[in-house]
Amino acid sequence: MMVAAIKSKKLTKFLWILAGITVLGLTVASVRFMVLTNESEGLIGKRVFIAGKQQLSLLRDSARTNAQVVAIIELGASVTITQVDSDGDRPWVYVESEAGSGWIEPAALSESPP
Repeated sequence: MMVAAIKSKKLTKFLWILAGITVLGLTVASVRFMVLTNESEGLIGKRVFIAGKQQLSLLRDSARTNAQVVAIIELGASVTITQVDSDGDRPWVYVESEAGSGWIEPAALSESPP
């Protein structure tokens, strides 16, 4: 009986973790989708969170991967989107935060905290 209860608790915990990962993936995808489908007007002024795969994300001085880094921002930090642009097929958003302002790829953003 005890073994079944432990297995049940582990399964429940696993399912909650899986649900959280799914929700995070959907919110990150929704910011990127809005940029890619030219629904960017709805993003201007929106408060979002840094939620990339890294503990730190880089803000750049222009919408290019090889642009100069102007600020480093931590995972979970809140930022406000003020502009949307692209570097060819690659979308970028300009964000402002307490740590600084700069361009970042929307894949590093989420509508909810990580």
